[in-house]
Amino acid sequence: MGDLRIVRWTRIAIGTFLTFTFLWEPASASRWRPNAVDSGLVEHGILNQTIEVSAGDTLSGLLEQQGVVRSLRAEVALAISALFDLSRLRPGNQLEVFWGDGPEHRLKRMVLVVDDGVRIEIELASSIQVTKVEPVVQTQNMQADLEIAGSLFDTFELAAIPLQFAVELSGILGGLVDFRRELQGGERVVLAWREDRDSEGILVGNPTLRYAQLNLEERVLEIAAPDQAAQAALIYENGKLIRTFSPPVVGARLSSVFGRRKHPVYGNVRLHTGVDYAAAKGTPVSATSPGQIAFVGRIKGYGRVVDIDHGSGVTTRYAHLSNYSGGLRKGFRVQAGDIIGEVGSSGTATGPNLHFEMRINGRPIDPLKSGPELVNNRPSQVELQRLAKLRRQYTTGADTRFQSASGTRK
Repeated sequence: MGDLRIVRWTRIAIGTFLTFTFLWEPASASRWRPNAVDSGLVEHGILNQTIEVSAGDTLSGLLEQQGVVRSLRAEVALAISALFDLSRLRPGNQLEVFWGDGPEHRLKRMVLVVDDGVRIEIELASSIQVTKVEPVVQTQNMQADLEIAGSLFDTFELAAIPLQFAVELSGILGGLVDFRRELQGGERVVLAWREDRDSEGILVGNPTLRYAQLNLEERVLEIAAPDQAAQAALIYENGKLIRTFSPPVVGARLSSVFGRRKHPVYGNVRLHTGVDYAAAKGTPVSATSPGQIAFVGRIKGYGRVVDIDHGSGVTTRYAHLSNYSGGLRKGFRVQAGDIIGEVGSSGTATGPNLHFEMRINGRPIDPLKSGPELVNNRPSQVELQRLAKLRRQYTTGADTRFQSASGTRK
């Protein structure tokens, strides 16, 4: 491939629009004519094409299918790597390829559209210029006040509310609510969340829960979700702070639940002792509750592992990590929301994900249904003010039986 050198680096920021540019000068720019004719694309009049990334795809493999020669594929990948980790390509991302219409049909331009609307633009002229463009987004505050009919999933789907919130509520309120028995229909739920949308109104990233209130027959449960001032969600029952909770991976997809299943690698049926969150390699992993680091290291099929002791026989495990947080070691104290590592695929895993377990006296339990109360504190004045502000914003006309300023029942 020859040597490459950085010719120019620029950074331009205008409001929420952010552009990073690397300009590379290849050792042999004359080798930029890909085998476009061999691929049959130009013969059929296709001068640009959009390809959706599927599971197992790589940029090099996709470009090879387009007839791009190996040397150019390597040069493009090296230039892109300065701004984007190509191992983070995910199914659903897109590659746009643009060919010149001259006699040589050179590859002129490529665009990678990756997560959260980020575009990696690659220009091929006398040099390779790579630009990372963050989308201009507008944050919208959304809220809903509705009665439950059937399950949380059914209710949210019917009301066009992001289904991820049904998963989040099940996880955060695990052990506090039996969703099958206690939801008989007619219970009231209040939700408030934020969405980022681009100039065309397309959702960028995942919606973020801000506040939730679930009104049951004898009690009111409230969730004050994490914000810039607090990394953990605060859970109140009848105005009393009973738990803090921080999801292990923010914005991840729940890909496998607790229980017996056919193992995706070995093929036999066995107990899955935790839940799996699918996310890109390198995504931060956080402690779900306060505790002390009990183990940092490798355990056979779990790969890289962090265990946290929360006291009273309760431990949590974070497995398949790609890396640990700097300086993390046994005996360290952590708080809910503290980053302890990064998502990976170490050990026996089919792809990047976090395997998350919760155990009581060594026995695995379902962290989405049977989570114990890991904290039982009096809320601080700051926490009460935060809850009161959320109530004022989002619960007009909602159940106020337990909404006193001191956090006690009226």
